[in-house]
Amino acid sequence: MNDEETKALLRDILKWQRLQGIQVALELLPKVLDTKEKKIVYEMADGKNGIKEVQSRVKIAAGTIHNWWNNWLAQGILEKKGQKYQKIISLKELSITLAETKDDKGG
Repeated sequence: MNDEETKALLRDILKWQRLQGIQVALELLPKVLDTKEKKIVYEMADGKNGIKEVQSRVKIAAGTIHNWWNNWLAQGILEKKGQKYQKIISLKELSITLAETKDDKGG
């Protein structure tokens, strides 16, 4: 196999891995991000925002945000970039909205 064939094969593998990953994310994220606040906190994990920036948007205790981020890191939906957390894919990319969830309505 020459270099061009190897590159083409790797591109194909990457394409299918990404598709598989998106399917897993579409199944996992709605279960894990089951409130509007969790969705906002997840979306704000962009590698730049810290807990104080997140708290300016949602009134959640710093310890809770930190716990959520560590839990999501363990689940593989966040990465740690230095002292900040970064989501692996945005909810917008998955067409998941910040609209109310069943739990937000008390159900």
